[in-house]
Amino acid sequence: MEIEKQPSNKLILFGLLLGLLVSSLNQTITVTAMTTTVSWHWLFFVNLPFGVSAVCLLAIGHRENRIKHKLIIDWPGAITLCGSVIAILLA
Repeated sequence: MEIEKQPSNKLILFGLLLGLLVSSLNQTITVTAMTTTVSWHWLFFVNLPFGVSAVCLLAIGHRENRIKHKLIIDWPGAITLCGSVIAILLA
């Protein structure tokens, strides 16, 4: 019997969801502590390096496919979506 070396998709999904849960709880606690002790302006200065590094990594690592596809618009769906968004905004 051979042990799989690749984790299953369920384990990967579980790890991602657990990481999301932990990070969201950590962010909530950290932001609450920072806004009560110092002003909210410091949150901008703390998050600025993370945002700049994310943009730089995206610019370096993202490779876009240049394959041209014919644009097909779902007109009934687009009209329904626009009508529902307008109805929600006016409600």
